[in-house]
Amino acid sequence: MRCLLSPSMLRGKLGQALAGLLSACCLLVPGPARAQQSPSTTIATAGNWTYTVPAGVYFVSVRASGAGGGGGGADLNGAGGAGGAGSAVIVTLRVTPGQVLSGVVGGGGRSGFTGGPDFSGSVACSGAGTASGFGGGGSGANANCASGGYSGGGGAGGGGTSVALAGTIVAQAGGGGGGSGGGWNHRGENGLAASATLVQTSACSATGRGAAGIVINTDGGAAGGGGGGYPGGGSGAGSADDGSSTGTTAATGGGTARGGGGGGSCYNTLAAILSATTSGTGAAGAAGVTTVTGSTTGTVGSDGAIIITLLPSVIVAKTSTGGTGTFSFTGTNGFANQALTTTVAGSTIAGSPQLLNSAAASVTLTEAAATGYILSNIVCTGLGSGGTATVTLATRSVSLNAAAISSGVAVTCTFTNAIAPTITKTSTVVWDPTNGTTNPKAIPGAQIRYCIVVSNSPSTPALAAPTINDPLPTRVTFVPNSIFVNGTVTGGAVCNTGAVSYSGHPTNATGTGASGALGGSYAAGAVTATLNTINSGASSTIYFDAIIN
Repeated sequence: MRCLLSPSMLRGKLGQALAGLLSACCLLVPGPARAQQSPSTTIATAGNWTYTVPAGVYFVSVRASGAGGGGGGADLNGAGGAGGAGSAVIVTLRVTPGQVLSGVVGGGGRSGFTGGPDFSGSVACSGAGTASGFGGGGSGANANCASGGYSGGGGAGGGGTSVALAGTIVAQAGGGGGGSGGGWNHRGENGLAASATLVQTSACSATGRGAAGIVINTDGGAAGGGGGGYPGGGSGAGSADDGSSTGTTAATGGGTARGGGGGGSCYNTLAAILSATTSGTGAAGAAGVTTVTGSTTGTVGSDGAIIITLLPSVIVAKTSTGGTGTFSFTGTNGFANQALTTTVAGSTIAGSPQLLNSAAASVTLTEAAATGYILSNIVCTGLGSGGTATVTLATRSVSLNAAAISSGVAVTCTFTNAIAPTITKTSTVVWDPTNGTTNPKAIPGAQIRYCIVVSNSPSTPALAAPTINDPLPTRVTFVPNSIFVNGTVTGGAVCNTGAVSYSGHPTNATGTGASGALGGSYAAGAVTATLNTINSGASSTIYFDAIIN
């Protein structure tokens, strides 16, 4: 919806220029609305992804969740460790319609398994959880059954999930570490969850790969792989069948755990990133294998995901007719103070899109009073379905209802100003009790003629039915039936009036050079009159008489 109004009131006051006042009434009529589009898109398949920003969208929120690690394989007396969970990051981006977002959705870490038994001691258990190939999760280590028996392979780390803008990675969510395999006398260790710490760094544009699980050379549980992200997670340590630690523990993220370390999470230093924060836990890791049934695998870790949410914005545009200048605007729902300077009269200039705090919440935009201008119109386009724009020219504001601010809309409100009409007021003593009409003086009983001229600028559109309200000073008494409206002007500031006789009713309508017609009213100490439409470059008058007390 949009609201269309024309100026309907101009006020006057004795002894000073008349200030402009516009009507507060409003007419709502159907206006252009933006085609509704899905406010949210989810991409939950591991692999490369792309997304094209729809028309009219200038801000998006992207939630990236890293993939979970794979569980470790089991030994006869020891279940595999569970994979760690990925992390989740929400980044708010300034975008342009048609721009392409891209990245990688991390794949869940493959779980380790057992390849035994191999009692001949000649074949190593091939039990590693292999990397998914998406998001840089590290592979698990193979179990070793050289001395015979069952041993669990290490689970692979979950892949990190990335978000790129114009080909540059702007954020990454780390994947979880893989669980280590179980040994004969002990359970495997869980992989570590991806780091909950979000780091801002220009190096975030580099993809970090998780380290592969460290291979052990004895019969026992194999190490889990590190999760992808930036930085990538380190490898966990393997363990011998008796439970003793073997190999090197992870330096990054893995601590002393035998499971793989979780990947790191980061966001870049680009100006397009308006905010970034962690958002709970990402995709889940897999449980380790609990029962040996030959060459079997446990559950693969969950893939990561991307959720893109379109955010609402508002654009203020400005048109000034008849001149140029700087105009200031304020607003609600997160709209920041903004100033626009017009450089060509009659041409529209638009401000930068502004991100609003909330969708489905109302917004009020207000223009500050500009010296020498009147606000003649406000038109809003691109409203959400069922949205309305209520214009109140008297307060120079427009209110957009909650329906107008739906997800992904970019409402544009154009404020149009025109050069204010020139309003002049003069007074002339036309008669006094002593001198009559010959060189009359401003003495008690004298008759004064007030002349108000409203002149519209040649470059300003027609001024529709302006109303003049002019309070009289207490030292004079209004002459009834003396108001004449829509008269003509001589010399730009002199009302063309008729002859005068002091009988309480001036003969304005019949005197030489008289113009205008009886009209207007007097009440509560003020003269009020509505003029006809004043075209560009034209003038109209109101004149009336009063007696000095």
